[in-house]
Amino acid sequence: MLSLPAPVRIHILIGLACFETPETVVTSVKEKFGLTLSRQRVEAHNPERAAGARLGVQWRDLFYDARQRYLKELADIPLAHKA
Repeated sequence: MLSLPAPVRIHILIGLACFETPETVVTSVKEKFGLTLSRQRVEAHNPERAAGARLGVQWRDLFYDARQRYLKELADIPLAHKA
């Protein structure tokens, strides 16, 4: 299995950090980068899953930073405007 380019990995990590499903991320990678990935390969970029347990420190940090920013943005939305 070939290593993914950094922009693709970043896209995957940010999508997963924002609670997108692996299937949604697979579709967005196909549309944006023209790459066909399996859901399992995408899932391997989620450090909160067993498949992503061996994810590198820099990628873990990026995931948790993106997750924190996403949750903060959600918290800033007034309650009356949340879906």
